[in-house]
Amino acid sequence: MKRQALLAILFAVVLLAALFVAGCAKAPQENAEGNELLKNLPPEKTNAEVIKIGHYGPLTGSVATFGQSAKNGIEMAFAEVNADGSLLGREVVVIYEDDGSKANQVQALVKKLINRDQVTAIIGELISSNTLEGAPLCQAAGVPMVTPTATNPCLLYTSDAADEE
Repeated sequence: MKRQALLAILFAVVLLAALFVAGCAKAPQENAEGNELLKNLPPEKTNAEVIKIGHYGPLTGSVATFGQSAKNGIEMAFAEVNADGSLLGREVVVIYEDDGSKANQVQALVKKLINRDQVTAIIGELISSNTLEGAPLCQAAGVPMVTPTATNPCLLYTSDAADEE
């Protein structure tokens, strides 16, 4: 019973986080002309036909049930974004990578998402230890990463915000 309640709470948190991200930009824009946030992006990013978002998480392994719930929430959120006319005039495509609930898989997957898939942002792991593995790679590459559930306090010191304190 406790496991079902925990799973329901986790799913709700992941879904709310995904919907929050999706709800932040409802109005599509044709170009970066008047948008201050897009003026500093390189041309290859502003002219792309799609916006690629990466997600790495435990789709298999010991905590796969949580990873599958997160994936379902992400799919629902971006399906809504795309149905509402896309994001900044472009379709959002999510590239999923399964780390099998194992930290030793994370670095290779995050590097693939950044270098080969060239994602704009990453929705990170649910497990704090796996998030701690991927966060420095994202930060070094300048790719923003959010995590729906990782709670390790050390994550506060992996961001640029920690440098400003």
